[in-house]
Amino acid sequence: MKKSYPLPLISFCRKDSWENSGLPNAILQDLKGKSEIKIESYDSKNISTSKDHLYKDFLYKIMNPQTQAILFKNNYLPKVPKIVFLEDDSHLKELKKEDYWDDILGFICAEKNRDQIEGRACFFFGEITKISDFLLKNIFQKVEKDPLHGLVLLGGKGKRMKRDKGALDYFGKPQSEHVYKLLSTLCDDVYVSCRNEQQESEHLKNLKGKLLPDQFLEYGPMGGILTALRKEPEASWLVLACDLPYVSEDLLKSLIKRRNPLKMATCLENPEKGWPEPLCTIYEPIAYKNFLQYLSVGIECPRKVLMNSNIETLKIKDKLALQNVNTPEEFRRAKTELQANI
Repeated sequence: MKKSYPLPLISFCRKDSWENSGLPNAILQDLKGKSEIKIESYDSKNISTSKDHLYKDFLYKIMNPQTQAILFKNNYLPKVPKIVFLEDDSHLKELKKEDYWDDILGFICAEKNRDQIEGRACFFFGEITKISDFLLKNIFQKVEKDPLHGLVLLGGKGKRMKRDKGALDYFGKPQSEHVYKLLSTLCDDVYVSCRNEQQESEHLKNLKGKLLPDQFLEYGPMGGILTALRKEPEASWLVLACDLPYVSEDLLKSLIKRRNPLKMATCLENPEKGWPEPLCTIYEPIAYKNFLQYLSVGIECPRKVLMNSNIETLKIKDKLALQNVNTPEEFRRAKTELQANI
């Protein structure tokens, strides 16, 4: 169904008012528990035409920058997808004559175990979870064509390593170049996050056109991630740091396969420490606003943001997979182990 409005919309319609029913609100709460999308509820009072005096209020609601999706009650405007509470068979005959028949995605009824009506989904009114799952998939789910970009994080100033971690050679090339090529096999486009003074580094000479200097200075990894999210606000970002050399292509493919675009981020859980690893994570566009909110109260650690946000966390068994390398001794050991497995 072609959308003619700038936000994902769904309308719950019934003959009578929803005032004595908690069903739409129950579905809304279930949706909010599953998604990071800011979904608002709006009783549109049977608005059915752009000439209605309430239409301006409707436009204000969908243009509000704080709103990302809207669940309506009894909105009959064309091209707004609808779920209809089906009263009886005679009601169905009436619906077939309505102008909005083609906008109906499914029905809610009093019958159990009924899969479809007229080729449309059908739900028992008590199946809150099934209804919200259906809406997430068909209305609010992020479309597959949205880009997934890759971001190579070069790391900090390398005080403990005594050199730039992106220049280290584990696989016959600088690690910055290795991670760039690794992400390039999985992402639509890839950039390299760096500090301004790193742009002329020798190990980045082959990546000149893909450098993304920090615009949020002195914030460490969060500054690099925010810079990327700001550059392409409609894209999602697969972030991988150069000091995680054990991360494999198979692990990243698993992360992408199990990604939940309705959450702020999809992370791997550190198998030793039990916390989310922020430097091998897929961040969704909503993360930009969330990070800024935490920065405003002095929290600069992306891990703390993840630990207090609506995220998808994936457990892994390999204890080495997320082992970071910070010292010359750790580098030599890691290189020996990685070369032995090639």
